[in-house]
Formats: sequence, structure tokens, C-alpha cells
Amino acid sequence: MDPNKPSGSDVFQATSEWVGSVAALLLGNEHFRQGVQRVITTSLDARNQFESWLQTALERLPLAAKEDIETLQAEHEELGEQLYAIEERLAELDGKMDRILQALEKPKTVRKTKASKKTEPDNN
Repeated sequence: MDPNKPSGSDVFQATSEWVGSVAALLLGNEHFRQGVQRVITTSLDARNQFESWLQTALERLPLAAKEDIETLQAEHEELGEQLYAIEERLAELDGKMDRILQALEKPKTVRKTKASKKTEPDNN
């Protein structure tokens, strides 16, 4: 390492001192301070104006409130439960209809009862 060459810490300290002296000179200048103050004030005013315009625009849009969305979500869940109950009931009715149709399709067997035997004519 070259003894005549400054080290990293020496460069950092020199740079820090230079930046500090420039900042002190600038902040000591009344015109510079007023200019910085105007920039900050103008920026804050512009930000406040933008927020005001944005708020007005959002109020004019037909957007749902959080409470509206929560209410719709609850109603949606309730309707889903009702539809599920209807679907189950329809499945039950479908099963009953299948059993009825199967019963109607079976061939009827004629049973002879005692009453039908008595009313039959005797051909002997």
C-alpha cells in the first residue's frame, strides 16, 4: 500500500467534511432556505389538492361500501345453502318417482280371492 495514497476512511472523512461545509453554506443562505421552503410548501399543497380531487372522484363513483359487500356475501352464502337444500330434496323426490315408476311397470299378477271364486259360474 502506498503511504502517499489516502485510505478509504480518509476519503470518506474528507467527503463528509466537504458535504457538511456545502450544506452549511446553502442553509446559511436565506434565498436557498426560502426556495427549499417554497418547494416543500408547493409539494404539500399539490399533494393535498390531489387527495381532495381523488376523494371527490371516489365519492362520485358508484362503488359499494364494505358493509354492502359483506351483506351481499352473507346473502350469497344463505342462497347457496338454500339451493343445496332444494337440490337434496329434489334428489329425494327423484328417488321416490323412480320407485313409483318401477312399481307401475311391473306386470300385475291377478290373485284369485275367495270372493272371485264364488262369483265364477260353474260349467260342470
